[in-house]
Amino acid sequence: MAVLIRDPVLRRLVAVAVTHRLLIALAIVAMAVLAGSQVLVLQLSKNLIDEGLVARDPQTIRQLPLLIIGLALVQGMGTFASAYSLQRISQKILYDLREQMFGRLLRWPAARFDSTASGMIITRFVHQANSAMTSAAEVCTTAL
Repeated sequence: MAVLIRDPVLRRLVAVAVTHRLLIALAIVAMAVLAGSQVLVLQLSKNLIDEGLVARDPQTIRQLPLLIIGLALVQGMGTFASAYSLQRISQKILYDLREQMFGRLLRWPAARFDSTASGMIITRFVHQANSAMTSAAEVCTTAL
């Protein structure tokens, strides 16, 4: 990992993300199912036109629309599973980051609290953690 990712912040984010391997695998499988079903819908549409409408095969005209509707349901489930798992991963990582930040905050000396404005502390928890997640998402999207 150290060779592939040189940015230390991104390396830490990847280390946190790796702990959610099961959700990452679910997201990848859901995206693969979604992609495969999209290809199958196109193939079934082609068959419906060629064999059903052009060749006027009544059985094909009855069966293929039902298969296309079934694949639409599969696409919906794939879309939901993919979006849900990716969102869940990002929220868990954000929670882990904020939990680590809060753990470090509890160990700050009293003088540090006195010298740091409370607004700056809140900004670090809200804005900087979200910025790190946004940056990681952009890097992952660009890499894929």
